[in-house]
Amino acid sequence: DINLLASAKNNEKTSDNNLTITVPAAGFVAGTSVIVTVAHDGTGNGITSITDTASNTYAQDEAALAIDDGGVSINVWSSHNITALSSGDTITITFQDSMTAKAAVAANFTPLISSPKDKTSVGTGTGTAADSGNTATTTQAKELLIGAIGVEGPISETFTEGTNYTLVGRDGTTGGGAASNITCNMEYRVVTATGAYNANATLGDSRDWKAIIVTYKANTTDAAKITNNGTDTAINLTTTSSLYTNIVDSATYPSNAAGIGIVSTGSINNSYLYECGMLISYTPPAAASTYTGYYGKAGYF
Repeated sequence: DINLLASAKNNEKTSDNNLTITVPAAGFVAGTSVIVTVAHDGTGNGITSITDTASNTYAQDEAALAIDDGGVSINVWSSHNITALSSGDTITITFQDSMTAKAAVAANFTPLISSPKDKTSVGTGTGTAADSGNTATTTQAKELLIGAIGVEGPISETFTEGTNYTLVGRDGTTGGGAASNITCNMEYRVVTATGAYNANATLGDSRDWKAIIVTYKANTTDAAKITNNGTDTAINLTTTSSLYTNIVDSATYPSNAAGIGIVSTGSINNSYLYECGMLISYTPPAAASTYTGYYGKAGYF
């Protein structure tokens, strides 16, 4: 499955040309993706670059700028197959022009392919119903949808994410009149069928808004991840391995012996239970008509 691992955010209401986000305690995991949504005021030309402590490369996936019609600007940038970012590391957004009100949300997702950007759409308007409009039909069935909605208004005003979306985070400025503030809202959705998709939301107050949707192709390779099950202290593999993406402990089976269960999460979904190095149970995919007889020694981890 596509998972949101961690997120971070920041806002500023000071006239300058940068904004910095601090990576949270969980860090951003090596080999995964970081997606950054940025909202700002002014009629400037947007973002010059996004950089981070680990020298990962970020690219602009979509932007809707206030220079076109005034109001609020919203941007989506991303970096993939990243070098790990640790707690306290920083992501720095540099603007081409000086901005006063600005806010950003950064999120760590996995697993996406190395060049995952697929389809985009942009919407702009005034009112309480923000909507990006529909993308062209997505390329593959399983994709991550990112909705980025910039609002010319303070963070204190309510925001309700769109149908089937989950809020990643939101941040924004306060003080002064509503038009002097900016709020950045980031939401996501995972889909399992190709289609034309939109990102939408309901605002608590009628405001100028811009909305972007960017779709990203998931890595659908059938693989799983081994982690320490808390019982076998000799097993000390990390959750950042690219080999496996889910585990179950032997306690979920009718046994209290030390062991680990491995569940692949691609198209196959086989389940294996090992105890003390021996494969004692195998569950085939739901579509399989018979159980394959895997019993006997399977080697030690």
